[in-house]
Amino acid sequence: MSGKYAIRTRRVSVEDTIGRLETLVARMERRYECSSATMDDDVRAGRARETAEVGAWLGNYHLLKDLRARAAHGRVAGSPIPNTR
Repeated sequence: MSGKYAIRTRRVSVEDTIGRLETLVARMERRYECSSATMDDDVRAGRARETAEVGAWLGNYHLLKDLRARAAHGRVAGSPIPNTR
């Protein structure tokens, strides 16, 4: 595919992906002055509204938790993850 809408992919290590997710999650925790776990609980309990920004934050938080767990069990350590830019 060529032209204006061509998509390029590159491989990103799990470690790099985890690092980027940690940065994004930490930024949101500072902005909202609460932990991701607290916000997740509050959204689930209806105490906080799931805006698009909060939804993206919690999606990144869950992905980060999942990647950390998989890496800890050796299921993804060192394997590349496709990243679209």
